[in-house]
Amino acid sequence: MLAKAYPDSKTKGVALGTATLASLTEASKKNKQAITELGIKVNALQIKPVLVDNFRPYMEQLKTSGTVGLYEVSGQDLTPEVQAIKNIGWNPEWLLYSYQFYTAQSVQAAKALGTFPNVYIGLNQVPFELSDVPVVKQIKAQLLDAVKNPGFTQLTAESYSAWMLWAKAATACGDSLTQACILQKAGSETAWTAGGLTPPTSTSPDAKDISDCTLLVRLTASGWVYDKKVTDPNNGLFNCDPANIQTVNANPG
Repeated sequence: MLAKAYPDSKTKGVALGTATLASLTEASKKNKQAITELGIKVNALQIKPVLVDNFRPYMEQLKTSGTVGLYEVSGQDLTPEVQAIKNIGWNPEWLLYSYQFYTAQSVQAAKALGTFPNVYIGLNQVPFELSDVPVVKQIKAQLLDAVKNPGFTQLTAESYSAWMLWAKAATACGDSLTQACILQKAGSETAWTAGGLTPPTSTSPDAKDISDCTLLVRLTASGWVYDKKVTDPNNGLFNCDPANIQTVNANPG
């Protein structure tokens, strides 16, 4: 979706950022294979230490190579990386961060930075910023009533989805509330949406496919916003397309 919105991504190239953790490095190698097979040029796969003292050399490399976009999966705070980008005068067309950056802390960072490139995150849930969506409205009301400073994150959505699935399964089991019954009922949903929080997906342990629906939110100094133009939705808020899923090698080089 970003390559479609920013066509230079295919010709001038993008980069992937990861850390020296085996799981993250492996995932990023798979990302590189998938992105390359989509016809997008990959200029660099930057495998950085878990804690980086100075992001400037990494950003200098990307500026020098003419890279227009960076997909970063490592870290929790985008401030030092974006500050390094600003310090060297690099103007990437977009930055894509993984879902752990979908937090209020990133919004605070955006306020402090003032100006920054287009920053996106891909989600497989309805953003909590869309409070007019009934399930989002209910979750926010419940958490705001019970918790002083609740976090509305991807992990919040996943927790609620799991809790609702358990509750539905337990209700269906009734007096036969056993572990076996819960697992059977919870694993028999063919189009689970957690009350409209996520696109339909199978909960069966034998399901071979995952949802091909996703959307993009963009960071602003006033909060996260659903980017309808770049998402180009074709199913409610989501962009659903078999091409959104790529098959990659189990052990990419």
